[in-house]
Amino acid sequence: MASSISGTPSSLLYPAGMLNLEYTLSNGQMFRWRQTSDGWWDAIMGSRFIRIKQVESSDPDMDRFEFQTFPGEPDEEFLRTFFRLDVDLPAIYGQWQGADPYLGSLADRFHGLRIVEQRPEECLLCFMCSTANFIPRIMKAIAILSNTWGEPIEGEDGKLLSHAFPGARVLAALDPYEIDKKTGLEWRAGNLVKVAKQLAERPEGWLAELSKLSYAHHLRPAPRQVPRRGGRAR
Repeated sequence: MASSISGTPSSLLYPAGMLNLEYTLSNGQMFRWRQTSDGWWDAIMGSRFIRIKQVESSDPDMDRFEFQTFPGEPDEEFLRTFFRLDVDLPAIYGQWQGADPYLGSLADRFHGLRIVEQRPEECLLCFMCSTANFIPRIMKAIAILSNTWGEPIEGEDGKLLSHAFPGARVLAALDPYEIDKKTGLEWRAGNLVKVAKQLAERPEGWLAELSKLSYAHHLRPAPRQVPRRGGRAR
C-alpha cells in the first residue's frame, strides 16, 4: 500500500464511540488493512481503497473522521456501506445485555467494533488462506496474491496505491505450486484453487444470493458444495 497519498480528505461525523477503527479493522474479520505511522487506517475492499482516521471533534456527542476513497472523489456512501454505519449498535448492545451478562460485558470491552461489509467471493477466498495460520502471515500472503495477480488501484494522480484481490476466475487458472512458491501458503494454495474453480463454474453473484435465502432450508447445505477449509478438503 502507498504511504503518501495526495488529495483533500472529506469529513464524517458519527455518534461518539460507535465506530472504533482499531477494533473494527484489526480484529481478524478481514486481512487487507494497515495503520500508518501518522495515524491513518488503510483498507481495501474489492477495487476500492479507503484511508480514514479519527480526528478531534468539537462536539462531545459526535466523533469526527477524515477519509479518502479511491479511485475517484471521497465517497461517503461507500464508506458508510463498508463500515455498516446503518446498524444500530446501542440496540444490539441492549439485546446482548438483556440476554447474557457475558455478552453484555463484551459490548463494553469492544465498544464500537463493527462487522464490515465484504464482497462474499473475496471474503471466502481470503479465508481459504487462513486455515491453521496466523494473521501477519495471512496478510502477507494475501498481499502477494493481490500484488501479483490483482488489478491495480490508482489514486487521483495516477499513482499506484495497491491492487485488488484477484477474482475466482483468475485464481482458478493458476498452478497451486506457483502460488505456494510466491506466498508460502503450502497446502492451502491447493484448497484456494479448488474453491476458486468451483466458484468460477457458478453464475456470477451466486455467493451474494445466498444472503437472501433462509438458513434452515438453503444455507446449511450450501457450504457442502465447496471443499472444507481444513487440510483434508475434498
